[in-house]
Amino acid sequence: MKKVLVAALLVAGLIRTAGAASAYESDSIKMNLKVDEVVVVGQRMAVKKENVSQRIEMIHLALIERAPQKDLTSILKENAGLDVVQYPGILSGVSIRGFRPENGKLNSKTLILINGRPAGSANLSMIDLSNVERIEVLKGPASALYGPTAMGGVVNIITKNSKGAIGGTASFSYGSCDKVNSSVSVGGSIAPKLDFDAGFSISNNPKDYKMGKGNIFRGWLGGGEVTNFYKKTGAETTDPDKRGDGDTRPFTKYTKTNMDLRLGYDICRDWKLNAYVNRSIANDVESPGDIAYGTTPTRKDLNYTSGDISLTGSIGRNVTAMVKGYYGRDVSDDEVIYEKKAFVTPYLSISRELEWSGVQAQSVVRINQHHITIGVDYAHSQSLSERYNNLGERIKPYNQDFALRNFGLYVQGNLEFFKGKLLASLGGRYDFNKYDLKQTEKMTNPANKENNAIFSPSLGITYKVLPGLSIKANAGSGFSYADVYQLAGYSEVFDTKNKTVAITVGNKNLKNLESKSFDLGVSYNKNGWSTELGYFRTESKNNGVQVFVDVTADNLNNLEVKYTTKDGKFIYADGSEIKGLNTFQNASTGTIDGLEASVAYNFGYLAANRFDLTSYIKFTSILNANEELDEYGLGKMSHRMLNVADNNIVYGTDYKSNKLSAGFKGRYVGYRYDRNWSFYDQYVEVRYPQMMTLDLYLGYDVTKKISLMGYVSNVTDENYYEKRGYNLPGRMFSMKATINF
Repeated sequence: MKKVLVAALLVAGLIRTAGAASAYESDSIKMNLKVDEVVVVGQRMAVKKENVSQRIEMIHLALIERAPQKDLTSILKENAGLDVVQYPGILSGVSIRGFRPENGKLNSKTLILINGRPAGSANLSMIDLSNVERIEVLKGPASALYGPTAMGGVVNIITKNSKGAIGGTASFSYGSCDKVNSSVSVGGSIAPKLDFDAGFSISNNPKDYKMGKGNIFRGWLGGGEVTNFYKKTGAETTDPDKRGDGDTRPFTKYTKTNMDLRLGYDICRDWKLNAYVNRSIANDVESPGDIAYGTTPTRKDLNYTSGDISLTGSIGRNVTAMVKGYYGRDVSDDEVIYEKKAFVTPYLSISRELEWSGVQAQSVVRINQHHITIGVDYAHSQSLSERYNNLGERIKPYNQDFALRNFGLYVQGNLEFFKGKLLASLGGRYDFNKYDLKQTEKMTNPANKENNAIFSPSLGITYKVLPGLSIKANAGSGFSYADVYQLAGYSEVFDTKNKTVAITVGNKNLKNLESKSFDLGVSYNKNGWSTELGYFRTESKNNGVQVFVDVTADNLNNLEVKYTTKDGKFIYADGSEIKGLNTFQNASTGTIDGLEASVAYNFGYLAANRFDLTSYIKFTSILNANEELDEYGLGKMSHRMLNVADNNIVYGTDYKSNKLSAGFKGRYVGYRYDRNWSFYDQYVEVRYPQMMTLDLYLGYDVTKKISLMGYVSNVTDENYYEKRGYNLPGRMFSMKATINF
């Protein structure tokens, strides 16, 4: 904390010595800015989207409100075209630009923010959107501004900041499987200097859903089978992929409740104090296992809390400043309710806790037409876990407890030349990082602490060739901590039928992942058109990858696996033969490159905007997403980045007139590759088939304050998944009533 205080004093000194110029007002202070004109995520300050060199997707409130449910994962995958890993049972994660999607980790490759600070959850499905104003998605590295975990991109969730007369929105929806969603949000000024926003929502899913069986798109796309690639022999096999067609997916019931509150106080004309807290609770969440193994459910309790206190304002006419403290806690308690092909008395199996806390301090100085952003971040996060048997006795967890500490200093200049035709953003961030592996009960791995420092530069250029037509270029670097499970994990997978076991052991010598990226693009936004086309490339080193090693005495000893020998076989403590041995290594190099394009046109422009009729398509094509490493028995080989689609397309049409609204939106996901864990003694890649879904909606404004909307999700009743074995709902119907007050 001493470093934070010293850095904050340095920022304060810079604020006081800056020269005077015309006033700059941030998005949080100047309330009359149109939401669709500015973004915050790309520069950590309010900037017109057309002036930002990075690729940024904006998901506005209207799109969120038109969704059948305000689920962050669905909103992102259906509107921003991100790669997703999603399971029934309120668990999901996303990734941007070719990195593998992850969940349940402190150190993923995509940073999730709420109002510019870490969201405090590694599970997107626990973040509610009932009181959200918009979502900004930055595609590409942002470590020069945000430090670790911003390697692939950033998702920034902006909550409501209401002032004036108190008003709000209440909605109620009912749909297939008796699913009920209710929410209310209200905000405004309580007193001349005191304003607030409050929200409450509940999602009740009392019945198990059915998986799809229509599969029209699956037939068109030839998606009736998966392909296995045996990397050691080069052989290929195909398996049918029609498991669960039309079946009810048991153990998919849950109820989730969310509450959030913001209070704002105007200390004086130029300074405001804001406090925000959010809490989501989901108890007795049923979670089915992999469909390949039948009914293997678990049950869990989920609790997520996050909050922050911030002070924002201006000093003189040329400087804005912000100081914010934040906290987040994400807890998951998993119960075993089924094992050895029978239901058992439920018992707590795994308890996980992720915790975040930190302080941010920042100032933006305007000098003529230029802006300089100066800031410091201090962040502390930790992961704690406990594991128990059916007697309530604590047993060895899957990995050590650990903590991450980060102190970052960053500076970025947003510069304008030639009367605003040439815009440049030049900056860098210096991060001091501490990785603390703790001595953990029931694990023999020793404690270990490592420190490192890294500098992350960035450069962005926007050149406005003509009104509405711009050329953009970016270059930057990113980094992410090595995963704790890969460093210090330990797990066993038993085959009770054949009395064998496969063991995975962490590698304490793994290095942190680093990358360098650049992208080049062109955009045109005028006369009803909104278009972008770009190419990006990322080169990385030291990504942690799971690999096989030979089951030999030397390897077992090196990995500290306890065993005995019998008849030339290696025998584990429970008597099972050790048939598979896995660890992790750093990939020497990795390359991800691809194309991004989006085209949207509002036909209402031709009718003087008397109505809105917008058709759009957004396309991401990963041309290459591979990394090189030495695989046992195979030598130097290329691994594909897992769970990343080669092509990802979202498209649709939205219509809005005086009283009527209607539209459709579709999502196409191309081939994806994953590890086939049915083969625990060799590396086998499985290729998922292509998939596509289509949703429809139709709405009518009964009065100025009351509206009705009907939805059909997954119109063609596709049996699809984001993670194989965890199939998602088929066709679903719902109706929603909304009242504005």
